[in-house]
Amino acid sequence: MANQYLVGIHSFINSRIEEISNKLMCLDKGGDNSRKLYLEGQLEELYAARRFLSSRYDLSTQTYY
Repeated sequence: MANQYLVGIHSFINSRIEEISNKLMCLDKGGDNSRKLYLEGQLEELYAARRFLSSRYDLSTQTYY
């Protein structure tokens, strides 16, 4: 059961990473630097959360992302 929660959490993190990456690609065409820095900060936090889960809770027999 706990593994189902990990899969759900990783799925949520992956969807947020995709969403923010798409927003960043759209911003590259524009010039809003403060918005770009904000989104890059969000990406860093999501990657940090993913690393934390991977290092402490992920099963070695499961591929999460």
